[in-house]
Formats: sequence, C-alpha cells, structure tokens
Amino acid sequence: MGGHFFILGLFQPDIAVNRAGQILRLQTSDFVAFAKLSESWTDYQNDHSKKNYRIQHNRTCRPFTILHIPTADGLDTTSVYGFSKDKQELERGAGLLPNALRELLGLAGEADRADSAAINHEILHKVKEIGRQNP
Repeated sequence: MGGHFFILGLFQPDIAVNRAGQILRLQTSDFVAFAKLSESWTDYQNDHSKKNYRIQHNRTCRPFTILHIPTADGLDTTSVYGFSKDKQELERGAGLLPNALRELLGLAGEADRADSAAINHEILHKVKEIGRQNP
C-alpha cells in the first residue's frame, strides 16, 4: 500500500514490513483483522466498479494513497486522493468513502511512523520486487 511512499506490506502468516523497512511480527489477531478488511474490500469491489476516490478538502495537492490487494486475477488496485482517517466525504457530492476501504487504509496508516533516517532501502526494494513478481 502507499501513495508517494510505501506504507505497509503484509505476508502470511503474520509478517508486516513498514515503510522504514522494519520487519515486524504481528499478533495473529492483527493479521486476521487486516486479512478480513482486505477480503471485505475485495468483496465490495466485486459489486462496484469504482476504483478511484477523491476526498473533499479545502486545499489541493494532496497525495494519493494506492492500495494493491492480490487476487486470483492479479492485483486489485484502488486509489484515494487525500486520504485521512478524519475525512470520509468525497468531492463533488459523490457520497462517502466506503467504510471497508477507510478502515483498511486507516489501519495500514498506523504503521506509518517511520523515521526517514532509519529507512532500510534494501528491504523495501525486496518487498516491492516481490509485489511485482507475485501479483
């Protein structure tokens, strides 16, 4: 997941890599929560064709957050312009950001506490390569 930056990669059975390249072992309940939210979002996407969302903001130039979820058919990709856990209203009166997507991105964003001086670029490069090779 990520906009201008990688935020979080998840690997079964319980491994996460944050944007600093730190390899973390998640509690089983946390990994299951991510998996259920991902599944919920994928199910929602099966019934809806919208893949791009824009959050209503008073200012422009917000980053895009891009979510990639591997499916049997490849990567399911969704983008959200200006994602914020505190905002759900979409631009131009288009409704609200779907709850499953909001919860999933919010939970992933909690891992985004990286100190830029401590980034392990080698690990991040390897994780991104895995994502490209194994959709």
